Amino acid sequence: MQRNKIVFVCVLVIGIVGGAYLLQRPSSPLTLGYISSLTGKYGDLGKTCRDGALLAVEEINASGGVDGRKLNLIIRDDSSVTNNAIGLSAELVEKNVAALVGPMTSAAAKAILPYINSQKLLTVGPVIAGDYMAGKDDYFIKLFPAAGRFGSSLAKVATEKYKLKKFVVMHDDQNNSYAGPILQSFEETAIANGATVDTIIQFNSLENSSYSDIVKDALQHDPDGILLVASALSAAEIVQLIRNSGSSAYVFSPPWALSQSLITNGGRAVEGMLFYTPYSQELDDEDHRAFKENYQARFSSEPTFCSAFNYDAIKLIAKAFEVAGESREDQIRDVVLEIGSFKGCQNEYTLDANGDAKTQLILQTVNNGKFVNVE
Repeated sequence: MQRNKIVFVCVLVIGIVGGAYLLQRPSSPLTLGYISSLTGKYGDLGKTCRDGALLAVEEINASGGVDGRKLNLIIRDDSSVTNNAIGLSAELVEKNVAALVGPMTSAAAKAILPYINSQKLLTVGPVIAGDYMAGKDDYFIKLFPAAGRFGSSLAKVATEKYKLKKFVVMHDDQNNSYAGPILQSFEETAIANGATVDTIIQFNSLENSSYSDIVKDALQHDPDGILLVASALSAAEIVQLIRNSGSSAYVFSPPWALSQSLITNGGRAVEGMLFYTPYSQELDDEDHRAFKENYQARFSSEPTFCSAFNYDAIKLIAKAFEVAGESREDQIRDVVLEIGSFKGCQNEYTLDANGDAKTQLILQTVNNGKFVNVE
């Protein structure tokens, strides 16, 4: 009898000690994969995307992580080369990432879509606008407005607000998954409003060392409006050439060119450019104010739309894993869809059944070296 009591006490002590150890031992981190264009032609904007994601990770970890688990972000650079994203996705899957954020361009997102679906890997595209990625029952969550909305909205404001009648379109064919729907919706809306699109000129930003010839080709049509779909660096050079040629045509752009490097490299030439964007630095909302102040303190620069959407993407994934708990981690895509609506640092996002978000669009221009809202 005495021996049984001793055995019982020993088992009890071992159980208590073991339980205490299990409660106190650190949980394994929640590891996310991240792909962006940190070098190459799109690196200027890509770095601001990454910084928004990093800020969200740091804030979440400072607040205790996700149910006590630290967030770990494995960052990879696709060097602004579309097909690089495929190999990087496979590399991140081998590292057992729980979810993926990125890539930066619609072309890269389209390239990795079959692979992430085959792996059933939740992937959140913060700034993927390509219409090809929308309306699909897949593992890709699309936070950014559909590309076609930018085209139709720009054509509408160009023809109705500014009364323009004759357009030329110029676009970088390195991101046709993004540019294609913009061009189509712009042309359709412009024509419906009584305007013409005289020519569509494409170029390759990775091969063109100078844009002089394509600008000369565009301006021989004497347009009063130009739709330019290109990165900030390409857009800055092209608009400088347009202004140096004496043209006063209005220049319209989707948010791909909307970063500080456009102003830094374009100078006075880019003053008056017009953009539609789902993000405004002017919003004086408590959540946005905190995001903006924290971003500036951390990176010594102003956040871009790309920073904000990447920040929100990380916060959404963290929220989904908190809601899922251990029992539903393998159903994380379904959990995201069940969340449905959430408040970001600026936008209110509403996800449809396919994981495509609905957000606002804001008209902006460059005025005195700053991006400002157009009344």
